[in-house]
Amino acid sequence: MKVGFDFDDTIDEHVSSFQLQRGFLVRCFSGMLATRELFIISARKETSKNFNEILSFMRNIHVPFLPENLFLGFYGVEKAELAENLGIQIFFDDDPVVVASMVEKRIDAFLVGTFLNKEYRQEWRNATPDDILMFYPEERRNG
Repeated sequence: MKVGFDFDDTIDEHVSSFQLQRGFLVRCFSGMLATRELFIISARKETSKNFNEILSFMRNIHVPFLPENLFLGFYGVEKAELAENLGIQIFFDDDPVVVASMVEKRIDAFLVGTFLNKEYRQEWRNATPDDILMFYPEERRNG
């Protein structure tokens, strides 16, 4: 099963109150999956500095990760299109636009850490389960 993650505010451990949980989540997935099935798709600019920084981070948290599974410079709907082309089946991101785009492509997506992100906090404070289900095609709304 191919699993994808956003990097900033999702994998990285810069949100202090969830440092251990985020690292634990990533290590669990990497332990369960073949390294060829773990992907990172980030909106960070495609520079060698960013590329090496993310790879170094993954080594530091002891997650085996293949450099060819790291994609930089993708955001919004572009992330979902790339994930679909890569055959990713589950994706974790902190951006509701990305999550909605993934769901439209029939990729199961999880919204991570929105209450810690000031930009989305108010928007998601009033969200109900029905609001989330509207992103899913009608035939998938009941499981």
